[in-house]
Amino acid sequence: MRISNISIGIAVLTYNSRHHLAHCLPPLINSPLKPKVLVIDPDSTDGTPDVAKILGAEVLKIPYREFNHGLTREKGRKVLGTDIVIFMTPDAYPKDNLFLEKLVQQMVETRA
Repeated sequence: MRISNISIGIAVLTYNSRHHLAHCLPPLINSPLKPKVLVIDPDSTDGTPDVAKILGAEVLKIPYREFNHGLTREKGRKVLGTDIVIFMTPDAYPKDNLFLEKLVQQMVETRA
């Protein structure tokens, strides 16, 4: 199976993470694999959703009281609707635009 035949989504769970987004999102959004990037945010007060949109991510806002580690991830998986879904925290800074390709290649080779 080839990576080019697989849809990839990345869900980044945030909360008042504005200062991390400029380091986390661009390598994902600029990946040659063109993943869907979804920021899931439970009522941040620091402008996190606005910064995420400016950087090119889709944003799913949820009420803070509805945030739950398992259910929130499941909601993100459903919204993305991709073959592969990767969950990240905003303080994970990919080193380059090939980070995703290297990660997904391992998954694809395992599935083949």
